[in-house]
Amino acid sequence: MEPQENYPSQEGEVDIVNWLRVILKRKITILVIFILTVGVTAFFSFRQPKTYKVDAVFNVAMIGGNPVKSADQVIGEAGSNIYRSSIKGKFGFSDASFPKIKFENPKDTDFVKMEAVCTDPETVKTIFEEIIKLIEKDQIEVTNNKKDFLNGRVELLKKNMEIIKKDIDNLKLRGNLLLVEKKNLEDREKALENLGPYDELDQQLNGSLFSLLDVREKISAKKEEIGKNNSQINNMELQINSFQTELDSLEQQMTEIKPMETIEAPAISENSTSSRFLFNTVIAAILGIFLGTFLAFSKEWWGKNKNRL
Repeated sequence: MEPQENYPSQEGEVDIVNWLRVILKRKITILVIFILTVGVTAFFSFRQPKTYKVDAVFNVAMIGGNPVKSADQVIGEAGSNIYRSSIKGKFGFSDASFPKIKFENPKDTDFVKMEAVCTDPETVKTIFEEIIKLIEKDQIEVTNNKKDFLNGRVELLKKNMEIIKKDIDNLKLRGNLLLVEKKNLEDREKALENLGPYDELDQQLNGSLFSLLDVREKISAKKEEIGKNNSQINNMELQINSFQTELDSLEQQMTEIKPMETIEAPAISENSTSSRFLFNTVIAAILGIFLGTFLAFSKEWWGKNKNRL
């Protein structure tokens, strides 16, 4: 049983020895394929034009803590053909020379980040600078329009508040007159009630009963009129308070205007970003060893079996 148990191990050792013999025998083939693969890859990697990264960061204009245009909206406009056509027309850039620009809004910020990988960084930097100028021009225009709107709204609120205040003053004067009229009616009511003892027939004959009832009816109507007048005053005062709250908010917004600001001006990375010379060479070395070894074993197999075929 022992020879049978050791046989697979011995066979494995023989296979490894045979493989090593083939590799040593065909080492020139493996080495040539390795050198050719690495050399060709290194040559073409070195010959590839270097690519550079150009990036810039700016924030959008704000009024009262809110952007005049959201970062997403600015990105949508910046990536459209509006700016592209304007820049190409101004500098004479072709479609081929115009870079593919990546716009990004970092999470929880009002920043816009621009980034492009290119072989002509100076041209792309010029394009970035022009895009920022166009966006800034638009931001200034939108900011001014919003300021004009806010100023107009402030003036309208102030004017409406003045009108309402005058109406309130008039209602208060009217309320005072109503109170005087009510007081006169109440005095007349007391006078009629204090005429002295009289029977129903006397009341009917001299008309004092009808006068008393009439006065009481007028007093009731006057109270209702005073209540409506006070209700109008209260409603108008509530409206003024609402206008005042809005006015305070608008005036606060007017003091919190922040123009668009370039956080990081367009800049070119110092080192090329994607020539990947070392990476390509390492991959080529691994591939060269694999191909060389494969070819070596193929030649060995062919040398042993070509007469049989």
